[in-house]
Amino acid sequence: MVFEVIARSRGFLVSCCKTVSRTEVNDPITGYWIQNYNAPCVRAVIFETEKGLFCSYHKQPWVRRKIQQFE
Repeated sequence: MVFEVIARSRGFLVSCCKTVSRTEVNDPITGYWIQNYNAPCVRAVIFETEKGLFCSYHKQPWVRRKIQQFE
C-alpha cells in the first residue's frame, strides 16, 4: 500500500497510511519511519524507496530485519 492523501491543511497535503501491506519490500530502502495510529491513519512502518513510499505491517518479521539492515 502507498501513502494516501487524507487532507489539505494550510496549503499542504497531509498524507498517511490508511492500510498496510504484508508483502516484503524488495526495492532498495533509502529511509523509513514509524507512523502511529491516529484515525484514519493506521500504525505502520513506512519504507522510502526510489519508487515511492510503502506502508508495511509493523509486526512482520521481515519489517524488523529491513530496519536492522538499514541501521
